[in-house]
Amino acid sequence: MTWRRKGVKLLPASAQDDVPLITITDEQVPQKKGLLDHFTPVLWLSVIAVSIGAPMQLGYYLTVSDNPQLYIQQFFNTSKFAQTGHYFTQSQLTSLWSLTTSLYPLFAPIGAFGGPIIAKRYGRKTALMSNNILLVVGAWMQSSCVYFNSYEMFIIGRIITGINNGATTSIAPMYLSEISPKEIRGSIGVSFQVTLVTGLTLGQVLSLDKVLGCEEKWPQLYNIMLVFALVQVLAIPWCPESPTFLLVEKRDPAGSRAALRLLRTESTDLEAEIERIEREREIRMSEPPVQWSDLWKRKCLRRPMKLALVIAISQQLCGINAINYYSLTIYMEAFPQSALDAVPDLPGYVAVFSGLFRIFSALAATYFIEKQGRKRTIMIGYLGLAVTSFIIAIMLSDSPTDPSQACRGVPVGSAGNYIAIICVVLFSVFFAFGPGPICWLITTELFTDGPRPKAVGIAATSNWIANALVGLVFPTLQNLLCGWVFLFFFVIIVMAAAYVWCFLPDIENRTFREIAALFELATDHAIQEDNGKEQAESHTLAVNYTPEELLKLEEKLYCYKWDECEDICPAEWEHDT
Repeated sequence: MTWRRKGVKLLPASAQDDVPLITITDEQVPQKKGLLDHFTPVLWLSVIAVSIGAPMQLGYYLTVSDNPQLYIQQFFNTSKFAQTGHYFTQSQLTSLWSLTTSLYPLFAPIGAFGGPIIAKRYGRKTALMSNNILLVVGAWMQSSCVYFNSYEMFIIGRIITGINNGATTSIAPMYLSEISPKEIRGSIGVSFQVTLVTGLTLGQVLSLDKVLGCEEKWPQLYNIMLVFALVQVLAIPWCPESPTFLLVEKRDPAGSRAALRLLRTESTDLEAEIERIEREREIRMSEPPVQWSDLWKRKCLRRPMKLALVIAISQQLCGINAINYYSLTIYMEAFPQSALDAVPDLPGYVAVFSGLFRIFSALAATYFIEKQGRKRTIMIGYLGLAVTSFIIAIMLSDSPTDPSQACRGVPVGSAGNYIAIICVVLFSVFFAFGPGPICWLITTELFTDGPRPKAVGIAATSNWIANALVGLVFPTLQNLLCGWVFLFFFVIIVMAAAYVWCFLPDIENRTFREIAALFELATDHAIQEDNGKEQAESHTLAVNYTPEELLKLEEKLYCYKWDECEDICPAEWEHDT
């Protein structure tokens, strides 16, 4: 499509003469700021407080029980003997530990679903603070179970921690998204994944046998979770509430303006941002309240909801938990016995090394996501996951995990194990770059404040259900298919990538209302692409907009891949010298 341009102004060449053109003088052209230029001390504090107290704790807990699990099972046995005078049989102990492990993701959906409801009614800060109560109780029960000689305390503590972690995945991304300037909303959203993988690596390091993962010290691993809670409890009171929540839910313009003043730099036009949030509130008040069923009945909500669900579910069904489950076995088979005898913790060290790569990958995503957009970022991640999972399936197709298992695969020899190690590391790297961080960010961006809590709750709940499903089904599929089970994950990745490529628009550097407008207009417009530029066929709009609002939405549709300045479009500025 060609554009009519005079000085600094762009509109489709097909626009009629009576369509008012938007003229921008040179002085009005905004100067692009760097990533760090958008931060204020309070915004730094808010991001760090939430990141340490929520996703870092979540990542830490996901790995902290892996290395000392044999010692924990021994404690279960001694506790059982102290209570009843007899031990568990080996099959009973294995079943009990499997149940204990699976209860965590099975109860997490309760927190994931209920967290946004509390956040919507009482505020994001209140929800984050109250969630720490569950964390403290769960951590204390797991660390004190040895003192009380009760394995039941450990199991109950794990259930409570699961509810806490589920709420973490729905409340924290929503708060981070709403306090962020739209120019760096993606980078701040990705910080959730950065600190999550940092917590994963920290848990792997501290749970090594030479650190705290030994028989005498493993309960102390759960005391460290209290440190994460302490950091958040001390810091969150100094952080402002979400400006969107204050204005839209509490109807407190003064409070919202005060929060924005702390979260934005001096060059930010606070009144323009307040006006945008106020317009969102007015549009929401003019419409019926969003019900749970509306996310499926209303076309403009159903499309982003399906997109959020595909990304959330595929994040778990891509096989990342299977990789984590299988990685130590791969490492054990790849290294010669002499190396394992010399360094018994060698597989654990390799896992830590892989964790460091994941941190660097997630850090790279914070920069790439604003430069290249959400769509390209997640597509690169999907591409890497698809290639590595396909290679892993071949390399491990002839590798049984049990002596009685008969595998019919491709014999690759010892070299195949080394290739599998490289692919396992790369799989984690691509996951941390694309599907990992985008999952927590995208749902909060696709919806305005009205449907956002419900949509986030559904997406996070689906993510945890998929997590539990993989944990329950993967061992059975692995016994049946050996390494070929990774072809199942390969198919899931390809299907998710195809769907995201077709239906995810470019949403970076846009307000929540503008993103919602893309889906509203897409409901009634057929958008075609010709040589990378958009053409739109107008149809009758079934949306209740005033003529002035409709004109703005039409302009945004024509240039929806162009960055915008303040509240007008277009703004990927081209300067005529």
